[in-house]
Amino acid sequence: MGDFLTFRRMIIPVIIQVVFLVLSAVVVVAGLFGGYVLATGKNGSLVGGVFVILVGIPVYLLVVRMWCELIIVIFRINDTLTDIRNLLRSRRD
Repeated sequence: MGDFLTFRRMIIPVIIQVVFLVLSAVVVVAGLFGGYVLATGKNGSLVGGVFVILVGIPVYLLVVRMWCELIIVIFRINDTLTDIRNLLRSRRD
């Protein structure tokens, strides 16, 4: 609890993982709904609907994943630098 209160332990990486899952679900549902509407609309295009489902969803999932990874990398760098600092301190003492 002390590490949490002194900001030595970061909680954002856990939150980012939850955000990734939520955004992934939103992308899949929105992509399926958008593809369905595009394929069956008044001036709909079956090809466009299939394209949204087969290409759009994976591309947006990749974008969401990259965005989340970029944020987590910052915190991983911080953790690694903290480990290096602690290792150097223990060797010096």
